[in-house]
Amino acid sequence: MGPLVKLWKIGFGGDSVPDKTEIAKRLALINSADVVLNANEHSVYLAQAGMELDLGAIAKGYFADHISQQLRNQGVTSAIIDLGGNVQILGVNPITTDGRWQIGIQDPQQQRGRPRIQVQTTAKTFVTSGIRERHFEINGRTYHHILDPQTGFPVANDVQQVTIITENSELAEVLSTVCFFKGCERGLALAEGRTGVEAIFIDQTNAIHHTSGLTVIDKGVFSYE
Repeated sequence: MGPLVKLWKIGFGGDSVPDKTEIAKRLALINSADVVLNANEHSVYLAQAGMELDLGAIAKGYFADHISQQLRNQGVTSAIIDLGGNVQILGVNPITTDGRWQIGIQDPQQQRGRPRIQVQTTAKTFVTSGIRERHFEINGRTYHHILDPQTGFPVANDVQQVTIITENSELAEVLSTVCFFKGCERGLALAEGRTGVEAIFIDQTNAIHHTSGLTVIDKGVFSYE
Protein backbone atom coordinates (compact mmCIF):
# COMPACT_ATOMS: atom_id res chain seq x y z
CA MET A 1 0.00 0.00 0.00
CA GLY A 2 3.01 2.28 0.32
CA PRO A 3 2.93 3.75 -3.22
CA LEU A 4 -0.82 4.44 -2.97
CA VAL A 5 -0.54 6.06 0.46
CA LYS A 6 2.29 8.28 -0.80
CA LEU A 7 0.26 9.29 -3.86
CA TRP A 8 -2.75 10.47 -1.83
CA LYS A 9 -0.67 12.02 0.98
CA ILE A 10 -3.78 12.29 3.16
CA GLY A 11 -2.69 13.64 6.51
CA PHE A 12 0.62 14.73 5.02
CA GLY A 13 -0.43 17.80 3.07
CA GLY A 14 -2.52 16.06 0.42
CA ASP A 15 -5.76 17.87 -0.38
CA SER A 16 -6.58 16.80 -3.93
CA VAL A 17 -7.78 13.65 -5.69
CA PRO A 18 -4.99 12.00 -7.71
CA ASP A 19 -5.38 11.32 -11.42
CA LYS A 20 -6.96 7.92 -12.11
CA THR A 21 -4.05 6.95 -14.34
CA GLU A 22 -1.63 7.54 -11.48
CA ILE A 23 -3.85 5.56 -9.13
CA ALA A 24 -3.89 2.64 -11.59
CA LYS A 25 -0.08 2.67 -11.73
CA ARG A 26 0.11 2.40 -7.94
CA LEU A 27 -2.52 -0.34 -7.81
CA ALA A 28 -0.33 -2.45 -10.09
CA LEU A 29 2.29 -2.42 -7.33
CA ILE A 30 -0.07 -3.78 -4.65
CA ASN A 31 0.00 -7.57 -4.58
CA SER A 32 0.57 -9.57 -1.40
CA ALA A 33 1.90 -12.46 -3.50
CA ASP A 34 4.86 -10.25 -4.43
CA VAL A 35 5.84 -9.80 -0.78
CA VAL A 36 8.17 -12.71 -0.04
CA LEU A 37 9.01 -13.40 3.61
CA ASN A 38 12.03 -15.48 4.62
CA ALA A 39 11.74 -16.50 8.26
CA ASN A 40 15.21 -18.08 8.33
CA GLU A 41 16.94 -14.94 7.09
CA HIS A 42 14.49 -12.53 8.76
CA SER A 43 14.12 -10.78 5.43
CA VAL A 44 11.41 -9.32 3.20
CA TYR A 45 11.74 -9.31 -0.58
CA LEU A 46 9.51 -7.07 -2.73
CA ALA A 47 9.28 -8.70 -6.15
CA GLN A 48 8.30 -5.61 -8.16
CA ALA A 49 10.41 -2.50 -8.54
CA GLY A 50 8.65 0.43 -6.93
CA MET A 51 6.80 -1.61 -4.30
CA GLU A 52 6.76 -0.26 -0.75
CA LEU A 53 5.30 -1.46 2.53
CA ASP A 54 3.26 0.90 4.68
CA LEU A 55 3.57 -0.49 8.19
CA GLY A 56 1.58 2.38 9.73
CA ALA A 57 -0.95 0.93 12.14
CA ILE A 58 0.59 -2.52 12.58
CA ALA A 59 3.87 -0.94 13.64
CA LYS A 60 2.03 1.19 16.19
CA GLY A 61 0.43 -1.93 17.63
CA TYR A 62 3.77 -3.73 17.81
CA PHE A 63 5.41 -0.84 19.65
CA ALA A 64 2.50 -0.48 22.09
CA ASP A 65 2.83 -4.15 23.05
CA HIS A 66 6.62 -3.83 23.26
CA ILE A 67 6.45 -0.74 25.48
CA SER A 68 3.92 -2.46 27.74
CA GLN A 69 6.19 -5.48 28.16
CA GLN A 70 9.23 -3.28 28.86
CA LEU A 71 7.31 -1.42 31.56
CA ARG A 72 6.32 -4.72 33.17
CA ASN A 73 9.94 -5.84 33.06
CA GLN A 74 10.88 -2.67 34.96
CA GLY A 75 8.31 -3.37 37.65
CA VAL A 76 5.72 -0.80 36.56
CA THR A 77 2.29 -1.88 37.80
CA SER A 78 0.01 0.91 36.48
CA ALA A 79 0.29 2.88 33.25
CA ILE A 80 -1.53 4.23 30.22
CA ILE A 81 0.29 4.00 26.90
CA ASP A 82 -1.24 6.43 24.41
CA LEU A 83 0.10 6.32 20.85
CA GLY A 84 -2.77 8.19 19.23
CA GLY A 85 -5.71 6.00 18.27
CA ASN A 86 -4.03 3.20 20.22
CA VAL A 87 -4.40 3.18 24.01
CA GLN A 88 -3.06 0.33 26.10
CA ILE A 89 -3.78 0.05 29.83
CA LEU A 90 -1.35 -1.65 32.19
CA GLY A 91 -2.45 -2.87 35.61
CA VAL A 92 -5.05 -1.28 37.86
CA ASN A 93 -6.10 2.35 38.16
CA PRO A 94 -4.35 3.64 41.31
CA ILE A 95 -6.88 6.42 41.95
CA THR A 96 -10.15 4.47 41.84
CA THR A 97 -11.47 2.23 44.60
CA ASP A 98 -12.22 -0.67 42.26
CA GLY A 99 -9.06 -0.34 40.17
CA ARG A 100 -11.02 0.12 36.97
CA TRP A 101 -10.21 2.63 34.25
CA GLN A 102 -12.59 4.87 32.32
CA ILE A 103 -11.53 5.25 28.69
CA GLY A 104 -13.12 7.80 26.40
CA ILE A 105 -13.67 7.08 22.70
CA GLN A 106 -13.61 10.13 20.47
CA ASP A 107 -16.78 11.51 18.89
CA PRO A 108 -15.90 11.49 15.16
CA GLN A 109 -18.05 14.58 14.57
CA GLN A 110 -16.48 16.70 17.32
CA GLN A 111 -13.11 18.27 18.00
CA ARG A 112 -10.39 16.08 19.48
CA GLY A 113 -10.81 15.50 23.19
CA ARG A 114 -14.61 15.27 23.13
CA PRO A 115 -15.58 11.62 23.69
CA ARG A 116 -18.80 10.09 22.42
CA ILE A 117 -18.40 6.89 24.41
CA GLN A 118 -17.00 5.93 27.82
CA VAL A 119 -15.87 2.40 28.66
CA GLN A 120 -15.23 1.33 32.25
CA THR A 121 -12.80 -1.56 32.22
CA THR A 122 -9.73 -3.32 33.57
CA ALA A 123 -6.41 -3.60 31.72
CA LYS A 124 -7.15 -3.71 27.99
CA THR A 125 -6.08 -2.28 24.64
CA PHE A 126 -8.30 0.16 22.73
CA VAL A 127 -7.54 0.72 19.04
CA THR A 128 -9.66 3.02 16.88
CA SER A 129 -9.72 3.33 13.09
CA GLY A 130 -11.81 6.08 11.56
CA ILE A 131 -12.16 8.85 9.03
CA ARG A 132 -11.90 11.86 11.34
CA GLU A 133 -8.19 12.43 11.95
CA ARG A 134 -6.81 12.29 8.41
CA HIS A 135 -9.10 13.50 5.63
CA PHE A 136 -9.96 16.36 3.30
CA GLU A 137 -13.18 17.50 1.65
CA ILE A 138 -13.89 18.54 -1.95
CA ASN A 139 -17.36 19.59 -3.14
CA GLY A 140 -18.97 18.15 -0.03
CA ARG A 141 -17.30 14.75 -0.35
CA THR A 142 -14.91 13.46 2.29
CA TYR A 143 -11.72 11.64 1.28
CA HIS A 144 -10.11 9.80 4.19
CA HIS A 145 -6.87 7.89 4.62
CA ILE A 146 -8.19 4.31 4.78
CA LEU A 147 -7.63 3.27 1.18
CA ASP A 148 -9.16 0.33 -0.67
CA PRO A 149 -6.45 -1.74 -2.45
CA GLN A 150 -9.03 -2.83 -5.05
CA THR A 151 -10.17 0.63 -6.16
CA GLY A 152 -7.33 2.87 -5.03
CA PHE A 153 -9.85 5.23 -3.41
CA PRO A 154 -10.89 5.65 0.23
CA VAL A 155 -13.15 2.87 1.52
CA ALA A 156 -16.79 3.82 1.02
CA ASN A 157 -19.26 2.17 3.40
CA ASP A 158 -21.47 2.87 6.43
CA VAL A 159 -18.66 3.23 9.00
CA GLN A 160 -17.28 6.43 10.50
CA GLN A 161 -15.23 4.78 13.18
CA VAL A 162 -14.55 1.39 14.75
CA THR A 163 -12.88 0.67 18.09
CA ILE A 164 -11.52 -2.76 18.99
CA ILE A 165 -11.06 -3.72 22.65
CA THR A 166 -8.85 -6.71 23.41
CA GLU A 167 -5.59 -7.74 25.11
CA ASN A 168 -3.09 -7.33 22.26
CA SER A 169 -2.47 -4.05 20.43
CA GLU A 170 -1.01 -5.61 17.31
CA LEU A 171 -4.08 -7.82 16.88
CA ALA A 172 -6.38 -4.88 17.64
CA GLU A 173 -4.74 -2.78 14.91
CA VAL A 174 -5.36 -5.52 12.36
CA LEU A 175 -8.94 -6.10 13.45
CA SER A 176 -9.86 -2.41 13.56
CA THR A 177 -8.83 -1.98 9.93
CA VAL A 178 -10.43 -5.23 8.75
CA CYS A 179 -13.68 -4.45 10.57
CA PHE A 180 -13.72 -0.95 9.07
CA PHE A 181 -13.43 -2.47 5.59
CA LYS A 182 -16.24 -4.93 6.23
CA GLY A 183 -18.76 -2.32 7.39
CA CYS A 184 -20.95 -2.35 10.49
CA GLU A 185 -22.90 -5.58 10.03
CA ARG A 186 -20.11 -7.85 8.80
CA GLY A 187 -17.53 -6.16 11.01
CA LEU A 188 -19.61 -6.76 14.13
CA ALA A 189 -20.10 -10.39 13.12
CA LEU A 190 -16.35 -10.81 12.72
CA ALA A 191 -15.64 -9.35 16.16
CA GLU A 192 -18.42 -11.42 17.78
CA GLY A 193 -16.80 -14.55 16.44
CA ARG A 194 -13.48 -13.93 18.17
CA THR A 195 -12.91 -14.79 21.83
CA GLY A 196 -11.73 -11.89 23.98
CA VAL A 197 -12.54 -9.25 21.36
CA GLU A 198 -15.19 -6.54 21.59
CA ALA A 199 -16.00 -3.80 19.09
CA ILE A 200 -17.82 -0.48 19.02
CA PHE A 201 -18.87 1.00 15.67
CA ILE A 202 -20.13 4.50 14.97
CA ASP A 203 -21.90 4.55 11.62
CA GLN A 204 -22.41 7.36 9.12
CA THR A 205 -25.60 8.46 10.91
CA ASN A 206 -23.59 8.70 14.16
CA ALA A 207 -25.44 5.72 15.67
CA ILE A 208 -23.54 3.34 17.95
CA HIS A 209 -23.35 -0.43 17.38
CA HIS A 210 -21.49 -2.80 19.71
CA THR A 211 -20.72 -6.44 20.35
CA SER A 212 -22.58 -8.41 23.01
CA GLY A 213 -19.74 -8.61 25.53
CA LEU A 214 -20.11 -4.93 26.41
CA THR A 215 -22.61 -4.08 29.13
CA VAL A 216 -24.61 -0.88 28.66
CA ILE A 217 -24.61 1.22 31.85
CA ASP A 218 -26.05 4.43 30.44
CA LYS A 219 -26.31 6.19 27.10
CA GLY A 220 -22.83 6.03 25.59
CA VAL A 221 -21.39 4.36 28.72
CA PHE A 222 -20.28 0.73 28.70
CA SER A 223 -18.66 -1.69 31.11
CA TYR A 224 -16.28 -4.47 30.07
CA GLU A 225 -14.55 -6.96 32.33
